[in-house]
Amino acid sequence: MVPSSAASTMNREEATTMKLQPQVDEEEEEEEERNKQVTPPRALQWIMAASSSSPPTLTIEEVNRKSGMSPAGFWFCAVYVLLVLIGLTWSLAYELPKENDDVFRRSAVLWPSAVVAWGVYMVLVVELYFFMSVFLPRAPHALRDVVKNVGVGLVGMPLGSIVSLVACVGGHIWLCVVLASWVASSLWSSTTVIAFWVCVVRTYT
Repeated sequence: MVPSSAASTMNREEATTMKLQPQVDEEEEEEEERNKQVTPPRALQWIMAASSSSPPTLTIEEVNRKSGMSPAGFWFCAVYVLLVLIGLTWSLAYELPKENDDVFRRSAVLWPSAVVAWGVYMVLVVELYFFMSVFLPRAPHALRDVVKNVGVGLVGMPLGSIVSLVACVGGHIWLCVVLASWVASSLWSSTTVIAFWVCVVRTYT
């Protein structure tokens, strides 16, 4: 009687194991799919190689884990930096001309337009950085480096510095020429950031 009971128990355990096996296999396949390295388009590969020293296999999730930065921390930084940029853009566009009316009199329209265009570009770049940090954990960390090194360091800050210098010098004609160029450059850069954003999202989601 005891051997029969033991055999029955073993049969039930085997049946349960056979039922659970497909589920375990499916979970393993899903895990492998999540961990599978996504091959970025050649354009993104070239950008990463030219603008970042980080290895292409290092993901944003791994870097975030090492740094100890949580999604809530990135959300806080995103909102804080957004408010700072809005305040800075407003001050440069509308408060600075009040203090230097003789310099900005002939560029009354161009100056606010240029500053707002620059502010929009900077907001796009910074928010893209935080968007990748929170919503694209499988994307290469090198791509996020590109946003910081190129988007902010090589484009955003030089644009702001050049025009601020021209404004301090106070050449009215050259100020208008530079401001017009600034508006065009900022709009083109913003379009590039949006295209880059769409490409990254399509690749890693």
